[in-house]
Amino acid sequence: MTQPGTVTVPPSFSKMIGTLLVTNLALAGTIFVVVGWGNIQTVVCASAAGLSAVFLVVAAVRQRPQVVITSEGFVFLPLFAGRTHKWEDIDGPLAVIKIGTRKAVACKLTAEYKARAGKKAPSRFSGYQGYDEIIMGDFRLAAEELAALLNEHKRRSLPSTDEEAAAVAPPQTSAAAQPAPTEEAQAQGNGSPILRVAAGVMAILFAVVPLLGAAKGTRGLTGLLLMGALALMFGWYAVRGRKGLPRFLTKKLGE
Repeated sequence: MTQPGTVTVPPSFSKMIGTLLVTNLALAGTIFVVVGWGNIQTVVCASAAGLSAVFLVVAAVRQRPQVVITSEGFVFLPLFAGRTHKWEDIDGPLAVIKIGTRKAVACKLTAEYKARAGKKAPSRFSGYQGYDEIIMGDFRLAAEELAALLNEHKRRSLPSTDEEAAAVAPPQTSAAAQPAPTEEAQAQGNGSPILRVAAGVMAILFAVVPLLGAAKGTRGLTGLLLMGALALMFGWYAVRGRKGLPRFLTKKLGE
């Protein structure tokens, strides 16, 4: 039986930038509605924006989060560290669950593995819904596609009987069963990932600066609108890439 090859599911920086933008704006809006605005609130929002920018840059440099799938198991690599599991340590199929407003791929571990690794069951307040491990992050595959890809590799790697091996479906041709495009391929088609990450950082900073200026009363309405427009422009490019630019800016000479 042919074992499935190695597949790497890389991060989606457009999703990551969108998540950070929404999170920072939601934080600022919540603080303003609940307690109003002041110096302490300004420092909190500025710190959150700075941490978001650092997180984005580190994620771009380390190419995290990502999932590496092999014939023996998979490795989940968040921003730091990583977790490795062999297929025989996974109890049953992987599933998609919701933790808060986000979707995650979840799995149960065998009793033998948990005893061997000394792993305790997650707290009932963790939101794991009875599962032992989760894979959550901004990937180029949706959670449903990632779960299907992992389950397919698990089935193909661990057929328990000849009948089960024969029942395994051939590889699908959909995006869920194909290796995600490389970073270089994406860069050629939809703008440089480095430029998009930089644009995301600028968008976060331009979104926070008007709040700082409004809190200190140092900027007029025109300045606030200008900074907001710049934040929107940079954010749009960070999320959409070349697809979000007018055609006259992206078409080649002679077209």
